[in-house]
Amino acid sequence: MELLDLMRKRQSCRDFSDRPVRKEELFQCVEAARIAPSGQNHQPWKFVIVHRKDLCRQVAKIAQQYGEFNRFCEPCPAFVVVQKRYLPGDRDIELDLGLCVMQLCLEAEALGLSTCMIGSFGAEQLSDLLELSPQEPPRLLVAVGYAADETHREKTRLPYEEVVTYLGEES
Repeated sequence: MELLDLMRKRQSCRDFSDRPVRKEELFQCVEAARIAPSGQNHQPWKFVIVHRKDLCRQVAKIAQQYGEFNRFCEPCPAFVVVQKRYLPGDRDIELDLGLCVMQLCLEAEALGLSTCMIGSFGAEQLSDLLELSPQEPPRLLVAVGYAADETHREKTRLPYEEVVTYLGEES
């Protein structure tokens, strides 16, 4: 599959089945995230793969406390916690974390897995549960599994002409 086709196919899954995910597939997804580009090659991330059923249920409960939009987490068989790695100085690393998570999600899609990036969750509660360092807080949570419903929703995007300006030479 071509990369652009993969990008068009990928969507946030909000209806996971409880079908198990192989640990090797999770490792492959995290490897895609690990090799992502970052500003000045700081690589400001750490990853925790949550793949134990009891822990997944607890992570889902923490995520679900943040409104209706996280209710889908319950049957999800795996989560990847993306931490902000401690770096001296106060760098703005949100872009770097976004790049690495997008690579994780695209690799998952290539493997036939579904994902949902979760930005609203109880970071402190998650840190306590997973015994994470306060200096390396969780910034993103990615639900990883198989979609319960394989139907792809129609994506709505602004028209190309509305968001792209070309200032080059005519060819």
